[in-house]
Amino acid sequence: MSRLITITVIMIGILVLSFVGIDYAKQTKIQFDSLIDAALVQCENEDIQALAESEKKMSAFYQSRHSFLSFFVRHDELEKIDTDLVNLLSFVKLGSFDNIQISLEQIRFMIDHIYSKELPKTENLF
Repeated sequence: MSRLITITVIMIGILVLSFVGIDYAKQTKIQFDSLIDAALVQCENEDIQALAESEKKMSAFYQSRHSFLSFFVRHDELEKIDTDLVNLLSFVKLGSFDNIQISLEQIRFMIDHIYSKELPKTENLF
């Protein structure tokens, strides 16, 4: 009987952690989407000062989320976001608005990919 209770507790723990991971990825996606949308508007307005501030906000937000994301996201995917954020910073310093837009869309793609990978779908289970 104690084995059954132990197994049940472990299964409930796994389900709770899964739902927490899904919610965390969703909240990260929502926050990043709003930051990226704001940065794209600033890029269209060619406001380099605001873009520099947006890049700082994105980097700070990502660093605050990185430690928990590293528990359930592949490290090469997180490194891709790191690289894209560094590229974004360099393009902001150069004032290359076309490349800034590309970097922002690459970050959005990776965040969307991470979120969709966490959703319980048959493609993710096998």
